[in-house]
Amino acid sequence: MSRIDENLHRILKDHGLTEYEIKTYLKLIFDGPATPYEISESVSIPYARVYGTLEGLEKRKWIRARPGRPVVYEANPPRSVAELELEQKKSEMEAFTNLMRQDLQAIYERREVVKHISLWVIHGLDKISE
Repeated sequence: MSRIDENLHRILKDHGLTEYEIKTYLKLIFDGPATPYEISESVSIPYARVYGTLEGLEKRKWIRARPGRPVVYEANPPRSVAELELEQKKSEMEAFTNLMRQDLQAIYERREVVKHISLWVIHGLDKISE
């Protein structure tokens, strides 16, 4: 595997793709549209697993199916996929930020603050008058 391929593979894996999804998406990018059987054969994905893999990529909008017999799958343009991923990450970060700034901050501010109390220990009655 070339250095570019390794870097690409790592980045796709970091974005939550499985090994089979990475192989499938890259196959469709490099070779163009293909049937599930062609994908299974060319990238060594068990035929029983190829439909689940395609479904996962389609759900994330990385690929789309062309209706027909047989169904042919094609990759969505990488630029479109990148925009979708960016919007999703922005949405996730907004939700995280709102949770931290509003909900957790409010809890943090309402918590009971421990006050420092001065306590004197006096030994013996003669020390009280001093």
